[in-house]
Amino acid sequence: MRVVAALALAGLRHRPGRALLLALGVAVAVVVPVVAGGMRVSAEAAAVAQAVDRLPAAERAVLTTTSARLPPDRSAELDTRLRAGTAALGVPDLRRYLVYRPLSVAGSSFTLAAADDAAGIVHLTGGRMPASCTPQRCEVLLTATGGAGGSPTSVALLRPAAGQLGLVVTGTAELVDATAVGAGLVDGTQPLLLGTSTTALDRLATLELFGRTTAWIGRLTGEGVAAVGAAPFAAGLDALADRLNLLNGNGLTIRWPADQVAGAAARAAASAERFTVLGAAAAALQLGFCVLAAVGMRRRQQLVATLLVRRGVPRAALLVPPLVQLVVAVAAGLLAGAGVGAVVVAGQSGGLPHGRWTVAGEALTSALPTLGWICAVAVLLGVAVVRWPAGAARGTRVVLDCLLVAAVGLAWLAVLSPAAAPRIP
Repeated sequence: MRVVAALALAGLRHRPGRALLLALGVAVAVVVPVVAGGMRVSAEAAAVAQAVDRLPAAERAVLTTTSARLPPDRSAELDTRLRAGTAALGVPDLRRYLVYRPLSVAGSSFTLAAADDAAGIVHLTGGRMPASCTPQRCEVLLTATGGAGGSPTSVALLRPAAGQLGLVVTGTAELVDATAVGAGLVDGTQPLLLGTSTTALDRLATLELFGRTTAWIGRLTGEGVAAVGAAPFAAGLDALADRLNLLNGNGLTIRWPADQVAGAAARAAASAERFTVLGAAAAALQLGFCVLAAVGMRRRQQLVATLLVRRGVPRAALLVPPLVQLVVAVAAGLLAGAGVGAVVVAGQSGGLPHGRWTVAGEALTSALPTLGWICAVAVLLGVAVVRWPAGAARGTRVVLDCLLVAAVGLAWLAVLSPAAAPRIP
């Protein structure tokens, strides 16, 4: 058997032309599904990014909330871990809020809240920004939220009620970033008294026993979600919430527009399947080239088989020379085709958030099943052509014609199938 294998390798070295031709055919057949896989990844990423960016700005929120009262050290640790976890998922900028339950004091109803770096979410319309907040006296803004059903309230009307809680209204403002209202964290129909430090407002002595919610709000971007992927992004947020709850036991929840993004991803995946089907069909057509290359190897292999039979080699061993040569040629074609396909995909994906080579890797991964059967079929067809009996030429032509018709039919089915029609998320 060792001599037979050595003979097969010697045949490759002596006349490599036919093997190189076969490798070229396999390489072309491999490039097609890899490029199709890249197109599929690109289509899904674009659809997910578009779906996120189409959401109203106030609804593109990742809202993390907890109603637990945490000591300062645990609160700081939670803040650090949460920011690190969301940054890894493409949501780097979080704003922390503290929101008390709706209050009714001296005949006035309002919402009391604080936002870190509040100057970035309000437009001052009168007075000045709050400058201090102690457990006995905390300065706040009377802020218009712009919510439907809300009615304007003057500082004079709210000042008595605020004073009973140790609050001092220093000015008026408009809420220019309504994400907290859109996410349901703040009631947009009530006046909002807004402080500028969540940590300081949390120590307000008059409201020591009142319920409150600590929240962090980040803004989704289509590019960020598409870079991670809709499903991995959702799984990452769930894992982050579980991990933080396990460490702190603080009843923390994370909400985001998961249904809209998941729906867009599902529609995009269904539509992009046509690229996979078309790639497989085109690869099947390219296998015809491999058959032609194997035909060119047939005469030489028949002569080698005749020689081996005369030398007393078992007939089962006659498959070794063509099998070794075909496996080597197909493996070379696979590596060359996969490399060229990855380079093509990387070159076409410069505008995607994934990164060029990440997309190329995903394209190769998605094409692996197709590449596997392409190589297996190429080897089997090659061996069959080389060892096919000389008297079965007519049957061979019939089989090959049927395979060609099936491949063409598969390609047209992929093009005309309603499931493969493009969908707009």
